[in-house]
Amino acid sequence: MLSEELIIYICISRFTLRSMVNRAKLAKYLKDIEGFSLDTLRDRKILQKKTYLLQQLGLDFGCGYGFYIYGPYSPELTRDAYALKSQLEIAPETIDMEELSKSEKKAIEKLNEFLADIDPKDLARELELLTSVHFLSSLSYSKIKTVEQIKKELSRKKPRVFSDEEIERAWRKLSDFNLL
Repeated sequence: MLSEELIIYICISRFTLRSMVNRAKLAKYLKDIEGFSLDTLRDRKILQKKTYLLQQLGLDFGCGYGFYIYGPYSPELTRDAYALKSQLEIAPETIDMEELSKSEKKAIEKLNEFLADIDPKDLARELELLTSVHFLSSLSYSKIKTVEQIKKELSRKKPRVFSDEEIERAWRKLSDFNLL
């Protein structure tokens, strides 16, 4: 019979070997987020989108993103976040954390500034909109370059989810923060 500590060690070791995400940085970031949760779809969307934006601002976790139902999505981030959450609850002393550099801390500050005017109850939806516009204009294979092209593509991918006015507002906000 394996002890609980040995099982945890084996799970953590297998997780570490197959993960491409910079777990030490991700662990530090997740530990510093007050009230970090994966309990609801809203929680998971917020984590995915904030991490996506942080990568665009210079805090590279090594997450690869594709376009999915709610915009940019990283299956690796989901897997690693759940594993780290379990590890934080069961054996927090086994987590290696990497201190963030000044420029990485600056990326977090810039993200907080970028999101400061968003009502917390609307955060998940706004992040979905902002990251969808960013992904389609910057990282997708088509490299859409105008707000009109974004409106057309988003209405194709997400019919009746976002209005033209919302998309234009997201485009301006991303442009104002030099994210486009």
